[in-house]
Amino acid sequence: MESLVIRPILDGDEVSQYSFRWAEDPIRDLKNAHFQVNDIGGREVSKQEVVEAIDSRDPYVVVHYDHGDEDAWIGNKTEPIMTSADAHLLSGRVVYTMNCLSAKTLGVNAWKAGAKAYVGYVQEFAFTLDGELLFREAVGYGLSVYLSGITDWSQIKRRMVDKFNEMMAAATDPWTGMWLRHDRDALRIYNGETPETTCFFRKIALLLLGKRYGWLVGRGQIVGFAVFFFSFGLAVHDFAHSLWALGGLKEILGLHGGWIGFGGMLLAFLACGSQYLRKLRRT
Repeated sequence: MESLVIRPILDGDEVSQYSFRWAEDPIRDLKNAHFQVNDIGGREVSKQEVVEAIDSRDPYVVVHYDHGDEDAWIGNKTEPIMTSADAHLLSGRVVYTMNCLSAKTLGVNAWKAGAKAYVGYVQEFAFTLDGELLFREAVGYGLSVYLSGITDWSQIKRRMVDKFNEMMAAATDPWTGMWLRHDRDALRIYNGETPETTCFFRKIALLLLGKRYGWLVGRGQIVGFAVFFFSFGLAVHDFAHSLWALGGLKEILGLHGGWIGFGGMLLAFLACGSQYLRKLRRT
């Protein structure tokens, strides 16, 4: 089975030199689990390289160890090598990252696009030089557990939290313990958990459709459904009122709120349809 490990070193960037070395651990674990490893790194990596590596080798596991942002993996100083616009490339894959922030937006969109799992962090990932080996062991532990045969990502999340706690107990200075706690609390694993949301419409979709399917519905579709049902109610209300008044066909055709309702339903249908067509174009 194929895997892809992306571990760039940015020019003049000391932190990426650490992440490059730390990525030796997932490479070792993947090889021990009989994966073929396509190892890209040791230098700046382009987005084109990453896309071609995914398209040509179809890796089941994709690993990124380097800098990140809320909606980006970093591989060079000019352009992101992965963003939400590319999330469909991660569909059907196990995605394991050691970078800052990417679980906040990119991870959610990768999970919505069909990633088997997305392991990442919703805040900056920090470490201390004195406790480097503790951070390194904790951050790579989840993939090691998965490759050992445990595929329940909620269980893997619990084990990673336990590993961070173990490393905190082993820390010899307060700063190392503090940043280990920080990284532990920033850890997210989708599919072992579902993303948080502050969106009212998203909360309604989660309530009606459940945690998995409620997240798969796009915002445009959520708003479209809301507009549709409001417009449907408006149209039915005016139609029923016209019939009750026995105004006949002329009265029904002259209803104003009803036509507004029918127009709203049409707009809602177009909104939902356009989002579906955009998904088709991306695939």
